[in-house]
Amino acid sequence: MQSEQTQRLQKLTPLEVEEQQLNLDNLKNIRGLANDSGQQAGIFNSMSRSLGPLSTDEQAILDSAKSQAQANFRQGKFDVSAYNEAVAKIAQDRIGRESKEMGPREDARYEDIQAKLAQQLPVPKEDQAWAKGYEKRKTLGPVIMAGAAGGRQQSTQNFDVQKDTFKRYDTALDADQRLSRMEASYGKAVNGDQQAMLSLLTDHIGMTLGLQKGARITKDILNEAQQSQPWLAQLGAKFDSRGFLSGVTLGKDQMAQMLDLGYEARDRSWQSAQDATQLYGVAPPKGAQSIFSKRKVGEKPALTGALPNGNGRQIDKATAQQFYQAVGGDPAKARQLATQNGWKF
Repeated sequence: MQSEQTQRLQKLTPLEVEEQQLNLDNLKNIRGLANDSGQQAGIFNSMSRSLGPLSTDEQAILDSAKSQAQANFRQGKFDVSAYNEAVAKIAQDRIGRESKEMGPREDARYEDIQAKLAQQLPVPKEDQAWAKGYEKRKTLGPVIMAGAAGGRQQSTQNFDVQKDTFKRYDTALDADQRLSRMEASYGKAVNGDQQAMLSLLTDHIGMTLGLQKGARITKDILNEAQQSQPWLAQLGAKFDSRGFLSGVTLGKDQMAQMLDLGYEARDRSWQSAQDATQLYGVAPPKGAQSIFSKRKVGEKPALTGALPNGNGRQIDKATAQQFYQAVGGDPAKARQLATQNGWKF
């Protein structure tokens, strides 16, 4: 058994090992929800708030559905559909019970009272009051149904908002992890390591084109990337017998531009996640802020670390050329990077 696992691991490329690790890291976020009773309470309470006070049987139904949702969290799936269905069932059952209480005998009593009133016969005040209450209950059914439907719709909206916010944080975490790998790959790739070049390109395409986790680059994927980013056209690519990219040769300008775009994509994804928290009022996952705070927006240490610091001096042509090359030939980004490194223009 152990030898079989060893053989499988040996067949994995370094990129596949990295992608499997990324998948495991992303699962931790959702699984962490299974141990966070506070976040769970916020989700479940928002979905069942419209029901009001619960009977013992109703609470048991919700508890069972909650257990299913918690099991999904532990498996890394953000799925609370069972709880949502339980809320809907309780509301429908209440409407059904209300209808049964308005049975044939009450119908007959109401008709008898109405007949007496029509014939101008004496009807006790208690019976008249009962008849009015009966009329209200008869019309209350549709109101209850509409209210329950509205409550379920609000619960669904709350769930969608929570899911959208968590998805943005997952995207931001993925971008942060990809960027860390890109920085490591860049340091090796600029010294001629072709495996590092392949890793850098894979993460670049993953961030810019949304390459699915664990997927490998094919000719079609590379062609799509080159069409949307013409500066990728001039690279040497090798494909294996299955059509997957197995090797690549990148220029220093291309590598610098990939990493520069990686920094920007990471900053945008985290900003999107924080915007969702402020807009929807959904608390971020625990630990998200500490991860985000490790980097400062706009800083690009792997690109600027080897570049000269100006300390307030006027930049010269040769130094400006270094920054120009470091960002892949983009004048605006080169100026921004040089300014961050203390150069004046």
